[in-house]
Amino acid sequence: MSMKFRSVRIYLVIPVLILGICSMVSLAMTGVSLRSVSNVSKNIAQKQINSVSCLDAVKSNVIEMQKEVMSYCLITQDSQRESVVKNITRLKNDTESYLKKLNTMLQSDELEKKLDTLDANYRTYEKKVNEIREIASTDAMTALEDANRTLGKYGTAVESMADKMIASNDKITKSQVRDFSAKSSQANLVITTAFIMVIIIIIAVVLCIELIVIKPLKKIDKELGVIIDEINQDRGDLTKRININRKDEIGKVATNINVFIEKLQTIMQKITSNSKQLDETVGNVVGKVNTANGSACDISAVMEELSATMEEVAATVKNIDENTAVANTKVDKMTIETGNVVDYSNEMNERAIKLQETAQANKDETTQMVSSIIEELKNAMKESKKVEKISQLTSDILSISSQTNLLALNASIEAARAGEAGKGFAVVADEIRELAESSRNTANNIQEINEMVISAVEGLISSSNKIVDYVDETILPDYDDFVSSGKQYNDDSTHIKNIMDEFTGLSNDMQKTIKSMVDAINGITKAVEESADGVTSAAMSVDSLVADMNDVNKEMDTNQNVSDKLRKETECFVKL
Repeated sequence: MSMKFRSVRIYLVIPVLILGICSMVSLAMTGVSLRSVSNVSKNIAQKQINSVSCLDAVKSNVIEMQKEVMSYCLITQDSQRESVVKNITRLKNDTESYLKKLNTMLQSDELEKKLDTLDANYRTYEKKVNEIREIASTDAMTALEDANRTLGKYGTAVESMADKMIASNDKITKSQVRDFSAKSSQANLVITTAFIMVIIIIIAVVLCIELIVIKPLKKIDKELGVIIDEINQDRGDLTKRININRKDEIGKVATNINVFIEKLQTIMQKITSNSKQLDETVGNVVGKVNTANGSACDISAVMEELSATMEEVAATVKNIDENTAVANTKVDKMTIETGNVVDYSNEMNERAIKLQETAQANKDETTQMVSSIIEELKNAMKESKKVEKISQLTSDILSISSQTNLLALNASIEAARAGEAGKGFAVVADEIRELAESSRNTANNIQEINEMVISAVEGLISSSNKIVDYVDETILPDYDDFVSSGKQYNDDSTHIKNIMDEFTGLSNDMQKTIKSMVDAINGITKAVEESADGVTSAAMSVDSLVADMNDVNKEMDTNQNVSDKLRKETECFVKL
């Protein structure tokens, strides 16, 4: 039964989520503890210390106010008294503000009651100050005596109550300092506990990542490295696979690597097979080209023989023309020498028969040879069309190269996604992409060379068709005309033999006939010369065909070298 797919995220996100939650809880607890400690320290720093500072200021102002009142009693000048009054007023205002601040900073009912007593004592003290100022305006000594006796007593009461409040405030401050110490210890404990928990969870997360992610990736990297090393050492084995029994993203990576190796194995098998087929095709093309080259050489030899035969025919026709001219000049003598003419007619009859038989034999021989040559040319042209199969093979190679390049690109993308673990795999992808690029360039070169071969073969086919057409339309009809002329010449000689008795009366007709024969022979001579030129041109075309066949043979050697290179590229794999 197949395992259900489980994402690596489950093994990574859950511990990290737990770590995050614990960290947040720890931070929250730490924040609460620190806020509590901060509140206590702020309370100590702001309220308690400020309240002590205010009480000390009240005591100081009461003492200063008593001194100012006594100075007021001793001073008689109004300007100096106004200055003292201003100081007394300032001290009163300051004291009022301190009392109001104390009213907002007290933290217990006991302190509030003492503050009420302090405020009442101060109001009595302030009232007494005002009374002494009024007495001092009329009786300075009485006012001074009253200030020393009564005002000092009220001032001492204010100071005494302020000292009591300071003592009570000190108790509260000590209590809050103890609370601050306790909460600081609690905060330190919370922070330490949270830190230990975070460290434990971090260790657990690291171990989880090591066992679930890093260790399998190291195994994949190790097995993939072995495959790459074997390929680099020309001992590549594409039957090997990555053995990872996981149903998560790492398992998918291993499966995709195996799929890639399998695709690479299939591609290399196709390249090897196609390379062998290319070797066979190149061998067949080379054989056919050699055969066509041999046939072209044979045609060239036949054309040379045909040219020599044409020269002989031209010489024979020239002799006939000369003999006819001689016969034309001796027409008058032939009347007297009838007997000689009869013998000459017999000889001419024999020559005509021999000429007809020779022309017929040459025609039959030439027809048979030309038919054989034409048949071989047609077979060579038919076999040369197999060169077009190379284009189809190179197209298959280009298609395979494109698929290989696409697979290499997908492999590079997957390697990039894999990060550090995919670097080795990226190297394999790059090498495969370079091999695909080299195969594509080689296939393109094969196609270019094949197009040149096809073009040369098409030119060869066109030239061969012209030769065949020329032989069918010109040379063979000329042979037919020649045979027909020989037969006609034989008939004429027989007729001359039969009407030799009437030769004298028909000498004028004979002269006309001889003239016609001269014209016909001139036409034959011209036709033979044209045929000789045509044969010479055909021989030159055949020589050009032989040169083209040699070029095709060289291009096939280049194709063979390309095929050998492809085969060597695949020899680095011992198993496909």
